[in-house]
Amino acid sequence: MSNAVASLPSPDDPAPELPHNLSAEAAVIGSILYDNNAFQRVSDILRPIDFYAPAHQEIFEACMMLIQNGRVADGVTLREQFEKDERLTQIGGAQYLAALLDSAAFGPEVQDYARSIRDLAMRRELINIGAGVQSRAQHHDRDVDAETKRLCETISALSIPVIVVSNEVGLGLVPETPLGRAFRDAQGRLNQDIAKVCERVEFIAAGLPMLLKG
Repeated sequence: MSNAVASLPSPDDPAPELPHNLSAEAAVIGSILYDNNAFQRVSDILRPIDFYAPAHQEIFEACMMLIQNGRVADGVTLREQFEKDERLTQIGGAQYLAALLDSAAFGPEVQDYARSIRDLAMRRELINIGAGVQSRAQHHDRDVDAETKRLCETISALSIPVIVVSNEVGLGLVPETPLGRAFRDAQGRLNQDIAKVCERVEFIAAGLPMLLKG
């Protein structure tokens, strides 16, 4: 674990751990602080919310705003920004900003790390959707059509497309991969009712198969 990651503030009430890579996050942010040109190499891949650590979300967003406004994003300007907003302690202090530089990645691996961060964020989104669907499905007094429509609206709000599969076992979110296609074929036909209430029934290019048993 890098020095930067080791000095991250610990959450007061840690939730169950979801897929993430704090070292990759620190490496990407550190590379941006070292050379703002690195931001252009990851800006089409990452959004602030893709970072798992709240401090990393805030630091990346601050870098993005500074760079897009033609300013330099480095330890000095970020410290000034977070001090003005009284959030410096919240992101780990000036020491953490300095430690991020020690974690900086250089060369083409920056984009590899960015893609890894994005992939993990997609997996977290799918896990959260799956947990929500499973919770709703256990309440038998709820309107199925309304719950299905709400699920589709949630999926449509994501930046990742998924295909919804329904059969006698339950409702599932399945990726469009060879394994996913085999899984989908084995489980039966798509539920046409879902297609009617959800205009955006598309395919996901990455992720893990998730079968949510009712």
